[in-house]
Amino acid sequence: MTVTERAIHKASGAYEDLPVMEIPNAWIGDAFTNPGGCEMASGFFEMKPGEALHYHYTYDEMKVILQGSFKLTDEDTGQVVEVGPRDVLFFPKGIRVLFETTEHTLAFYTGHRSFAP
Repeated sequence: MTVTERAIHKASGAYEDLPVMEIPNAWIGDAFTNPGGCEMASGFFEMKPGEALHYHYTYDEMKVILQGSFKLTDEDTGQVVEVGPRDVLFFPKGIRVLFETTEHTLAFYTGHRSFAP
């Protein structure tokens, strides 16, 4: 892994105007992608009621729910987890998750990856 630059990095308003995902009611955007060359990325994920999102994780990720709630289903095992504000999640590389929500939901994530979603 590359040694990171010794500085505090700040991103203001990184949750605003997020790029839309493959469904019209979900948005995602990195606040930081590989800062200083490290193999990490972090940013915001937003979803509103509507179509469910199927997502296949090709990297490890952690997510903190800031507002709203999700019903998450592991598409391989059928495990269902309901989460809300201040819940912390870990998604291992390879998991396929169905995201559903009945309200406006915002989450912060950090992933071990070297690419933007």
